[in-house]
Amino acid sequence: MAGWSGAPPAPYARAESTPDHFVAAGAALTPAQRAVVEHPGGPCIVLAVAGAGKTSTMVARVGTLVARGVEPSTILVTSFSRAAVHDVRARLAR
Repeated sequence: MAGWSGAPPAPYARAESTPDHFVAAGAALTPAQRAVVEHPGGPCIVLAVAGAGKTSTMVARVGTLVARGVEPSTILVTSFSRAAVHDVRARLAR
C-alpha cells in the first residue's frame, strides 16, 4: 500500500475503548468485533459472512478512531455496493 508506514493513521489523543454512543443502539459487540474496533494499528480488513455485523463494527471503528483524535478526512471506508455505502454514511451521520 503506497504511503502507508505501518503506523497508526494519526496520533491518538487518548487510548480509550469504544465510546458507547458509537455502538448501534441495543447492539453489543462480540469479542472479535471489539478487537476490530479497538485495533491499534493502521488499516484493518474485515471478512465475514452476511449478517455478522461488519457494518456496525465498521461504524464503531470509525467513531472510535475519531474519538481518539484521528482526522475524519484520513479515514477510508469501503463497502461492496452503493446501497451498503449509503447505509454506512447514514449510520456515521447519526
